[in-house]
Amino acid sequence: MDRTVTVIQHDTDRYGRIVADIVLSDGRMLNQELVRSGNAWWYSQYAPGDADLKALEADAREHHRGLWAASNPLPPWEWRKLDKATPQPASHRSAPRSERRSKR
Repeated sequence: MDRTVTVIQHDTDRYGRIVADIVLSDGRMLNQELVRSGNAWWYSQYAPGDADLKALEADAREHHRGLWAASNPLPPWEWRKLDKATPQPASHRSAPRSERRSKR
């Protein structure tokens, strides 16, 4: 891709990840472009006062772009709650350490 971007760091989250804005070489903001195209959610919990992202998501929803083309898209934070609440079948769980076999 060979593109130059500017990273404007604002914070580090509790997992040690950088919280930042990514500015594309033409001055556009990557997060806004992802929301505008329907390829990202506006996570209002972390950007509650961001009127630009709110409007961009509303427009993407109205025009059924990206994930908004689905009949009932599920936000990732809701999906994670469902995943934790649903017990995994035994076939998907790791065997206890004492039962694991070495592949040597």
